[in-house]
Amino acid sequence: MMERKGLMQGSPAFDGLGPEGSSIQDIGRAIILQTRGSPTKKQLSQSSGSSREEVRKSSGSSRILGREVPKDPGSSSAITRGRTFISGSSIAGPSRPPVPLFSGPSRVTQSSSSSSSGSRSMLPPPPSINVPSPVISSRSLSVNSSPESRVRISRHGADISMPDANSPTLSAVAMGKRPQIHDSDDEDMEDIGLDVIPELVTLSDARILSVDRLNDIAQESQIDLHPSVDDEPQDIEMEDIGGRPIVGVNQASIYDQNSVKLLQGYEKGLHGLVQAAMEFSGLPDDQWVQKRKESGLWSELSVSSTFMIAGINSKILEHVVRGDLPKALQAPESLVLRHKMKNLMGGDKREARPYIYIHYLVNFEGDSPTTNELKHIISSVKIYIRGYGKENDQQSQNLANEVDDAIETRGSIFRPGQRRYVEKESWKENILKWIKALGIRLEFEIIHGRGSKPLSRPLTEVGYAQSLDRLEQHRKHRSSNYIMNLVEAVCRVHFLQEYKNRQYIIFNLMEASDGMYREILCTRFAQGYIVNGGGFSHCAAGISVHTTRKLGDEYWSKVRKEILTGGELGRNIKREVMKLKERKEVYDKFMSTAKDMADTK
Repeated sequence: MMERKGLMQGSPAFDGLGPEGSSIQDIGRAIILQTRGSPTKKQLSQSSGSSREEVRKSSGSSRILGREVPKDPGSSSAITRGRTFISGSSIAGPSRPPVPLFSGPSRVTQSSSSSSSGSRSMLPPPPSINVPSPVISSRSLSVNSSPESRVRISRHGADISMPDANSPTLSAVAMGKRPQIHDSDDEDMEDIGLDVIPELVTLSDARILSVDRLNDIAQESQIDLHPSVDDEPQDIEMEDIGGRPIVGVNQASIYDQNSVKLLQGYEKGLHGLVQAAMEFSGLPDDQWVQKRKESGLWSELSVSSTFMIAGINSKILEHVVRGDLPKALQAPESLVLRHKMKNLMGGDKREARPYIYIHYLVNFEGDSPTTNELKHIISSVKIYIRGYGKENDQQSQNLANEVDDAIETRGSIFRPGQRRYVEKESWKENILKWIKALGIRLEFEIIHGRGSKPLSRPLTEVGYAQSLDRLEQHRKHRSSNYIMNLVEAVCRVHFLQEYKNRQYIIFNLMEASDGMYREILCTRFAQGYIVNGGGFSHCAAGISVHTTRKLGDEYWSKVRKEILTGGELGRNIKREVMKLKERKEVYDKFMSTAKDMADTK
């Protein structure tokens, strides 16, 4: 493979796959190598059925990170100390212990031992058992008499919204009656060919060489994002699905229109999704988006943004865009997806590990409150905030006493007129905006006869965090989103523990600058702003993510290595290039921008 021009070495912002650093070429080629890696489920099922031990002995492979890696030095992708060989050419690197750049044997090396490759025994899934769900009386029981929650808590306290061992349809899985789950069980790990490797090199080079510029933009952006914290949102309009304002009963809310646009963009690929999300208007981060479009760097940001979201598991991203992630995780066939989510939620809760998370207001089955239940919640919220600053509103005060004491009470005694979730007038104003926006969305649900049904896209909130401790703060309503917390507390009063803000980590960050960009992108993907009634975020995404820069180059080199080794990023980029090729004009413009970025010195 010919050496690409414009590649630099030694920049501390993105040096290396390991703590001691490595060349930018290593990173770009690593993406190629690891996409050639893991055998797919289809390949495993076509193998001869020999045991793993027979494969190990016959192929002379060694085990690295739980995977079989060939020892054949003649392989076209062998890895030796400090040097990576690719198709006969070598790239010099610093001397260090060998680092696997892919998660399994490459297809090149498989050809020499295909006859002895092992297959994983696959047991059929346990049969579904239809057992009526227990009904929780939301009005007759008091908060103090609430039954024990069915929600499982991980050993680090992270609510991963997983069925417990008593869940009828998943009890066999929970009791360990299935074989161990491996990444190659995922049907998403399909063989998608090698013909797009040149584009992978270009895109990886473009991404790496744009990191400094992205950091600069991220720092400048705080000025654009901060002023919108308590700004009045634009007036909420109602339009039909064609975008034309009409008089009388409208056919769809702006929220529904945006949902359709997101899905249409996603069908075109990651670039299409980014473009669709960035066309939304009336959101708290509009000023940031508009300024970036006027800066002349919008095409470069589109390329970088596409690369960023390629690091999200494609199934997780799809369900975030569809707004049904909690529901999808409860399906018996989503065993591998649940496995991935559990891995993302694991680890030391105090360990630094920047990531993007998402909250959904749902029950144990992944369902949102119904439209009628949400209208009841809104009524209670109105009563609650009505008494803010007033000492003589006894109805409001009585409800506030219950709500303020519902979740992780701190033993504080609030005087008449004080509210735990309304500390100042601007908070009250933002809660009123949320009420107005959600009320409009609910009216459309009622018009279409869905008053007694859960919302198809639950209320949500997207955020950035640096450790699992942050999720615990949210659960305890400390330094958290006051609108989201208030609604959850009202749900606790009316529905016991049926509805709560369930937490999911959707991906880890790869670069220090990614926090701001990915929080903005994912908030738009999930429609998490209070505008249009989609979620709980009342201020612009991307604020207060500066802590990512405090971790140092050694940390980010380690994270980069882990993500590149996983194989997911490369597969997603290859799929994206294949999607782009279906639209020649878009593909040509996209790759032209990427090449210009990669050739920048």
